[in-house]
Amino acid sequence: MSKLDDLISKYCPNGVEYKPLGELGSIYSGLRGKNKEDFMHGSSKYITYKNVYSNISVDCNMIEFVHIVDNERQNSIKFGDILFTGSSENMEDCAMSSVVTEVITEDIY
Repeated sequence: MSKLDDLISKYCPNGVEYKPLGELGSIYSGLRGKNKEDFMHGSSKYITYKNVYSNISVDCNMIEFVHIVDNERQNSIKFGDILFTGSSENMEDCAMSSVVTEVITEDIY
């Protein structure tokens, strides 16, 4: 039995309702259309894979920079967002998650 199964058994003895993520909120992707150069000379803040992978709560001090031009359509994070790692080198590290627990007052992608 997994840790999740143990927690459900202990705290939800009548079971839990499962829903697709799309029914719980909006789904959007991370940075799109970026190349290596964009990450070398940027001034816009973004949350890295490692930040999501390493922290249950996004560390807004653990920021790196990317080049974003005016009117570029990128998604900025906000309080309550849950970020997932979309890919990895192995199955065990896919879909790791971290939640934004701070009120964000600037664009962070």
